[in-house]
Amino acid sequence: MQKHASVLVSAVSLGLLAIVFVVLDWSYAVSLSGQLLAMMLILVLALGLPITLIAGDWHSLIPLGGCLLLVLALPFIPLSPVKAFHGFFERVDVGMTKQEVLKQLDLRFPQGGRFTKPRCRQLVDQSMLFVLDPNDGRYDSETVTVVFHEGHVLAKMYLPD
Repeated sequence: MQKHASVLVSAVSLGLLAIVFVVLDWSYAVSLSGQLLAMMLILVLALGLPITLIAGDWHSLIPLGGCLLLVLALPFIPLSPVKAFHGFFERVDVGMTKQEVLKQLDLRFPQGGRFTKPRCRQLVDQSMLFVLDPNDGRYDSETVTVVFHEGHVLAKMYLPD
């Protein structure tokens, strides 16, 4: 019975930690940051390994492995439009043309895709403002501004909601 208790403790504690990670990734796309992803992996190992070692039962490795797989998969799972928008921002590079920037937007937000395509406005100073979703209060002030000079990206700025 003692061995089953350790598996249960491991599963519950790592399950709660996984829920926290999923919520944070859904809201803030934290898995796109290498440092935050490494921190999540360290937390999983710091919580799961002692339980496994104390239990001395390989069955308690199952929840640990599952949680590790979830954390490693999070960067590739688009849980919310925030992650796709972050990905768009990261793919915009200095020197790109407007067409290349718009192509990156289309790659992250395809026509008929899961998420609403961000609104794009051409500004007077040759900048482009992208608003994640002006019709949804959760994302209506999440913006990317791309500044152009002579038709090429000069700078970019991300403002979270």
